Amino acid sequence: MSVTQFKRTWVWSREEAELYAKHAVGSLLHVCSGLSKLGDLRVDLYLPADVKADMAHLPVRSKSFDTVIWDPPWIHPRNYMAVFELARIARKRILAISHHWVHIPKPFKLKAVYLVKKISPALKLFFVYDRVESSKIRMRGGSLRKWKTM
Repeated sequence: MSVTQFKRTWVWSREEAELYAKHAVGSLLHVCSGLSKLGDLRVDLYLPADVKADMAHLPVRSKSFDTVIWDPPWIHPRNYMAVFELARIARKRILAISHHWVHIPKPFKLKAVYLVKKISPALKLFFVYDRVESSKIRMRGGSLRKWKTM
């Protein structure tokens, strides 16, 4: 793949941007925004954005945006740390775009996964995670049992 072809994969097609915008609810923080104009506040470390910041240490208050959209660099060691920042900041929803599986920790639950193929120059997965109230999170294996004391 040439450098020109690789750079084209950084830019979303119109259809791709519409898909992501359709899943956003309320106020929107765009982390690793690149050249996109989507978001009420755009954060990127290298390209022009509203805030220049590292995705693993975002200068944003907890639960300050309804939706956080994240389109990280393809391979980056800080991606693992960034998911905890996204969970800290998002009030309702996290939208993650990646070429591999992305797991967002509780209290977020996976709602949908899309394979973005025909509308994007690169094959991508698009994950929609919603915040779930702690009372609605089920434990694996059913409910907790009370222990008898003897």
